[in-house]
Amino acid sequence: MLIALSGLALAADADIGMQLKVTDPMGNALIDEQVTLPYSAEIPITIGKSSYVVAVEAEHIGKTATVSAAILEGDDRIQIAKPALDLVIDSPNSKARTTVAPRGAKNAAGEKMKILEWKLDASWSWVGEDWIATAASGAPKVGEHALLKPGAAIQGGGQTVVEAGKTTSHWPVEVVAVDGDSVTVRTIAAGSAGCFSAPAGALTHYELDLTVAKADLALVTIAPVTVVYSDEMTTTTLDVGVAAGPIPNRKPVVDSERLVRAYTGSGQVDVALPAGSLGLSYPADAGRRSFGIGETGVKPTSGGSIGTTLGGGVLLVGYESGAGIGQMAPISEAFDVEGDQQTGIVVQTTCSEHRVTVQPARVKPVDDVTIEVGHVEPYKAVDLAEGVAVFWPDESPAGTGPKPADLEFEKKATRACWGVGLGDASATEHGGVSYEDTVQLCFDK
Repeated sequence: MLIALSGLALAADADIGMQLKVTDPMGNALIDEQVTLPYSAEIPITIGKSSYVVAVEAEHIGKTATVSAAILEGDDRIQIAKPALDLVIDSPNSKARTTVAPRGAKNAAGEKMKILEWKLDASWSWVGEDWIATAASGAPKVGEHALLKPGAAIQGGGQTVVEAGKTTSHWPVEVVAVDGDSVTVRTIAAGSAGCFSAPAGALTHYELDLTVAKADLALVTIAPVTVVYSDEMTTTTLDVGVAAGPIPNRKPVVDSERLVRAYTGSGQVDVALPAGSLGLSYPADAGRRSFGIGETGVKPTSGGSIGTTLGGGVLLVGYESGAGIGQMAPISEAFDVEGDQQTGIVVQTTCSEHRVTVQPARVKPVDDVTIEVGHVEPYKAVDLAEGVAVFWPDESPAGTGPKPADLEFEKKATRACWGVGLGDASATEHGGVSYEDTVQLCFDK
């Protein structure tokens, strides 16, 4: 696998550990240890009147590790058996092969042997650094942007702005200060920066200082990264500011790299990222790509897949079975693949591009009624020059933003408060933050 990533270290096969055991026909362990891949060894052994060499080879390719133990007999090294295993991660397996016993072969009890059994046992796992956990234990950089995780609890001015579990998508913010496990962040006007947008609603026109737990910040790509898989055909490119993290309940490995789940704003993909590619913040000037409708598009499957890389399927987020009639993801390029069961295409989602394989029948001409899934216009900031100072109900400064035109002040009052909606009216249907969810902001007369 080739990974184009400036300034970051690439993992070695030493991060893959194989527990390997080769047992001879007498029950003796010729090898019984953990080895790093690739691995090779030759062990000579004499049984009865014959001499043998057990030639062991192990390597990791793609999603699996292979190991074999060729049994070579005599000076001419004639192969008479070869137990072999194709192993997925953390799944022990064994294989045995038998050969005819030579003259004079006896077991440990001194009994004559007619059959020799050669046994191979193996399993493999990731033994390298848990660099994903290391990245999550770091700190975001002040002045950069970060992403709040879906469901993040958000505080401001001594009140709960958003309850834990309310938001259903990543929310971009600016990092203002870091104090241990507490982070002060600022909402971004228009709610958009890079790959993600904040919940739609009035709050997106304000720049407010809020407090969140560092644990509620998502890991993000800190630089663009392109992964070219060992199949020499499929690739994934992620722009800066893409959210990523561990795959729930699994620690898969592809091409000797940890597989992570990336969320690009309109897409989701499992991708083999190298150590050092993720952090808790990304440069504030990160943009988002813009792409148009081509002459052809790919119809998503019922589960939202628009193609497959060696790392896994590329999914459109929010695509629901039965709701995507007429929806297609645009294809920017096509390429040939071996055989006629699959075709190669290049597709994009927000902040990502993928060379994938799909069934040819899913590639269709794009017509006027096709809805382009995942297309996002380039981010344009909203000018807050007309904004005024905003305060929390406890009178502490909250930030800046527009004062509601119909805000009413009590007699002789110099400050009044207003419930600003956090989301939009449709969000309630999806269990997210809705316009009915408000936060109290105060303004001077």
